[in-house]
Amino acid sequence: MAENGSVSVTEDVDLNNVPYGTTVHLTATPDDGYEFVGWTNYDPETGLEVMDDITVTAEFKKDTETALKDIEPNTPVQKIIRHGRLYIRHGNRLYDATGRRVE
Repeated sequence: MAENGSVSVTEDVDLNNVPYGTTVHLTATPDDGYEFVGWTNYDPETGLEVMDDITVTAEFKKDTETALKDIEPNTPVQKIIRHGRLYIRHGNRLYDATGRRVE
């Protein structure tokens, strides 16, 4: 299950009817303007051995630059690194990498 992105499986199986005991490996691909955050009920290191009904969720969030452009769409966005930390300048405002205003 994914919103704002897609999930694909490397094995040739129908995700709606995976035989028990099958191990699958999933790949999360974010839509444009989004970034992959993480999985629920899935470890990409080991894959997923299907032994029961399970829902696996890929979580995506808007990337910081896209989120800021949605607020003020025609304002330029600039990435800045200060003292090893990423900041985003959006117009005359400065935000940290989480989108929190810092000045």
